[in-house]
Amino acid sequence: MEEYQLGGSESEDDGVRFMTNRQKARRGIAARKRMNRSTAQKLKANMVMMCTVMMSCLGATASFVHETCEGPVNDVLAIFTPSARLMPGHQREVDCLELFAGRARISEAFAKKRRGVLCPRDLLMGHDFRRREVQQEILSDIHEHRPGMVWLAPPCTLWGNFSHLNYDKQTLRRLRRKEMDLIKFADEVMDLQVALGGQFVLENPRGSDLWRTPTLQSWISPQRAHLAKVDLCSYGMRSIGDDFPLLKPISLLCSDEMFAHNIAQLCTGDHEHLPIQGKNTAHSAVYPTAFANAVVRAYSKSQAFVAFPTAAASASKDSGGYILDGEEVPDESYGAKAISFRGKVNPTIASALKRIHQNLGHPPNRELVRHLKIGGAPKPVIHTAEQMVCRVCERSSRAKPHKVSAPVTSLDFNEVVAADILWVDTADRKNLPALNIVDLASTYQVVIPLPGTKSEEVSQAFSSGWIQWAGIPKQVLIDLDSAFKDKFLALMDEKCIVVRSAAGQAHWQNGVCERHGGSWKAIYAKLLEENLILEEEFTEACAAVSDAKNPRTHCGTDQGSPQDNGYLAPMVVKLGIFLMAPTTRRPFQLEVPMPNLLELRSSGPGPGLLSFNVKPKTLCSGPSTTSRVNNQNTMRLETWCIHLP
Repeated sequence: MEEYQLGGSESEDDGVRFMTNRQKARRGIAARKRMNRSTAQKLKANMVMMCTVMMSCLGATASFVHETCEGPVNDVLAIFTPSARLMPGHQREVDCLELFAGRARISEAFAKKRRGVLCPRDLLMGHDFRRREVQQEILSDIHEHRPGMVWLAPPCTLWGNFSHLNYDKQTLRRLRRKEMDLIKFADEVMDLQVALGGQFVLENPRGSDLWRTPTLQSWISPQRAHLAKVDLCSYGMRSIGDDFPLLKPISLLCSDEMFAHNIAQLCTGDHEHLPIQGKNTAHSAVYPTAFANAVVRAYSKSQAFVAFPTAAASASKDSGGYILDGEEVPDESYGAKAISFRGKVNPTIASALKRIHQNLGHPPNRELVRHLKIGGAPKPVIHTAEQMVCRVCERSSRAKPHKVSAPVTSLDFNEVVAADILWVDTADRKNLPALNIVDLASTYQVVIPLPGTKSEEVSQAFSSGWIQWAGIPKQVLIDLDSAFKDKFLALMDEKCIVVRSAAGQAHWQNGVCERHGGSWKAIYAKLLEENLILEEEFTEACAAVSDAKNPRTHCGTDQGSPQDNGYLAPMVVKLGIFLMAPTTRRPFQLEVPMPNLLELRSSGPGPGLLSFNVKPKTLCSGPSTTSRVNNQNTMRLETWCIHLP
């Protein structure tokens, strides 16, 4: 039997092929009925189809408009909403909402002053801030009631100083990653509060790592929020039972500058504090009543200035937040207008430096000055570059990192040695190179003049100036200077010395050598100013400066005296010799643990050689040794104190 397809497309061939004859007949009858319909019936069917398509398109469009326009429209309506709570001299309907409330002392203080308070939220009251439905409920309450102030006190258990002792690094990092959900929620609350024209306060201990998170660092700026420092001992926080003051330093991130100014109060320092530990730890987590009342007073004073929401507040987090009534929006300059100079500068040089700074992509000022010096720029240009200030760089700069520090490592002499290249001047020549070597255990320093900065010359100076008398060190700490490559590294391999290199932009990794090199150059500058050292006298001058610096690094006074702080000079650590000031006339003490011959030599006018024998464990003092020493050397013994190992 032949197969016919009545109505339909080619894609239906497979379905028709497997239909029975009865199904095919019914299909053909239905197709003929559709073809024989009247014009009115066809129009009606087409209208139903068009209405269905239009309703689907309208639903999709409405959903898109709702998602994109709901926020801006609500912000515009919030501006023009006539309400007494936005008028000066009138109280708001709701003044306070306390999140992470704990004992809710802030809400209690507002309620006692008959101010409007929303229900405080905390995990103790059954509000789990990690659940999104709880967060949405809080955001809806803020949007509906628009409280004048939202007080946030996120838990500091994982951000305080003791968290580093209670958890290892990996566990603490994992727990803090989970805690970031609360910080993001707090950031969302602060954004909404500022957009609605209210203020917020976020509280945490002053030493909390929470302030170093990128989320809060983006808020800490004069344009967005202000930090207020508070010592709760000044508001009456005292210990349980003993009634001693508890310091409890906290920081408040306040969106209102006047509130931050009124609430800030530090300890007067006229009393002692009891350490917060034991039962006082949980007690210090509750705000004193005086502090809660001070929060209400500071809030009332700040209401004299009404904050209205702006489009910038809801459009961008970096736009600044809100403006006060009667205050003009600051004009943030960009480009060349954002670059200024401290003091009077040459306009031509200033214009050229502005173009250079912008064309190079706003490099750090220190790097720009360094490259100008390398390129041989004139001194007026370098001086002008040092005075340049770019507000675009200030707005875009990251938070300053911690100061780099490291614990002192117990070392032996010549175990780790640091080396660097110094550049010094003489009276007749500029930029003479010298090899600076410092022992990290004793800070004993040797500066060796160099004929040049080639690696071969530096390696020879290191061998003759250090290895020849001090021996082979175990490790050498250097920077990435080209002088410490090739022949120098070959010498290190030959002597089996471990080489550690400091990063190019991290000079603090070789900080001991850098600091002692600066001290050495300061002493050399005084010597050059007094004696006008020539190039042929440079070697002798280096030896004199090193000899002057090494014995005088002792930070205490007399060894064993009450003023002695335990720090010994490099010559004491290396050679066992402790030298008193030549003008100090005190009896000397000499103790020799074994039979030995002690020789004292003088380098100037006076006695040339003094020698005497000392018995084991013999303790000698100045006045009692005149029988052993001739009279012309008695003064020498009384003015120098020498200890031999």
